[in-house]
Amino acid sequence: MTLTLILRKEEHTANDLRLLAQAPYFDAYLIGRKPTDHKYHPAAYYDRLTDEELLPAGALLHSYSIARGTQRVLEVALGHQLPTVHRKEKESFMDPQPLHTLLVEHAELQSDPIIGELYKLLKLATGLGFTVAWRES
Repeated sequence: MTLTLILRKEEHTANDLRLLAQAPYFDAYLIGRKPTDHKYHPAAYYDRLTDEELLPAGALLHSYSIARGTQRVLEVALGHQLPTVHRKEKESFMDPQPLHTLLVEHAELQSDPIIGELYKLLKLATGLGFTVAWRES
């Protein structure tokens, strides 16, 4: 069973997605619609996505897999658990503002060798207004 971070924003912009694609645990292919023409090499294809080829506003965005140990360390350090959602669920996400405030209060976590990258992703995502939750799959 793997664990991913799920992000959602009703009105995300192409710029929001491109910023996420540069963050830890994300890459360009996670923000684009699947190519219909298989002549493209995936890396080359996703490097030049047009706005129309990006996932639509409100789409659920999935991060790369995150270790459960990293999840636990982050939640203990923040003193707060993020909710877990199930497939297609759009409820039970944590609002970005309270989580962003928690992250700002714990800025020392950005240099932590275990959770620093996850911290950076969450700080960026919540700063952009994305709601967040964990998903087990």
